[in-house]
Amino acid sequence: MTPRQPRWPSALPAMLAALVLAACASQGVERRPTQTPLPAEANGIWYSAAVDAVSYTDDAGNCIQSRTNDGRVSTAATLSPAPASGAGLGQVVRDADGRFIVTRFGFGKDGGVAWAAPGQGTVVAGEVSGLAPARRRIGVWPVSSNTYVVSWFERREDGTQGPGPAGVSLLTLDRSVSPVRGTERELVTGLVKPVGVAVRGNVLYIGDQSLRKIYVADLEQVSRVPVAASTLKVLAQTDSDQFALAPNGDLFTGGREGVIRRIAPDGTVSVVAEGFQSIRGVAFDAGRRQLYAIEHGKGTSTLRRLPVD
Repeated sequence: MTPRQPRWPSALPAMLAALVLAACASQGVERRPTQTPLPAEANGIWYSAAVDAVSYTDDAGNCIQSRTNDGRVSTAATLSPAPASGAGLGQVVRDADGRFIVTRFGFGKDGGVAWAAPGQGTVVAGEVSGLAPARRRIGVWPVSSNTYVVSWFERREDGTQGPGPAGVSLLTLDRSVSPVRGTERELVTGLVKPVGVAVRGNVLYIGDQSLRKIYVADLEQVSRVPVAASTLKVLAQTDSDQFALAPNGDLFTGGREGVIRRIAPDGTVSVVAEGFQSIRGVAFDAGRRQLYAIEHGKGTSTLRRLPVD
């Protein structure tokens, strides 16, 4: 299938030209939009300034691939064997300790969280034990050492109508035991299909794809006492998927509509680019002011790189 050509907001071409000229003059880097077909189904993506590379999931290889700005691709980590339902990789993050954390969807059977720790020429990998396998996890974001927020939902198995339990939890890893053990503690309940999560300072962002709402919560407060989503402030009402954050507080997200949007701290929603197939993961390189996005089609995945102002 030939990837659809994206449509840009009317003012964007001139703005992109100015950005490209400025970037070339100041940094000597190319900032034109690019697209790279990926050989395997991808979903989550993360930019790490520490290694100046994006990392994205590879379901077919059950691994994490890494791509530098000049296009060099390598396998950053091969994960431990996938469960019976398949790799089912969701959002991937690289925490301050250099470890990869990635969710496994599990399709209600064997969901979980995988981890990998690259070292000097070796990678140690494993699965987090102690987690409820019925939870379909997609979003994850680092909070502090061995602590993350994770989005999840369940489907009703009794044949009744309506959504099952869904929420956002605080995941804490105990690395003093083998296998690494995880503990999930609910922060926000009463969601339908939470996907994107992100943390900036004490602000927790949550995107419910089914409700088309992006919520904000006080992380410290909900860590003490869990709350229902209905009590939270709605930052924006829009399609969403996984999240990326800019240093100024702008939130980037894609979604099933094939539109990449930016949500400002005041809730203003603007279109970065549109006309894609479904956009799953997004990642932001603040130094180069460029956004990476995983475009997901039927049996295809494309890595998009877009300059942003």
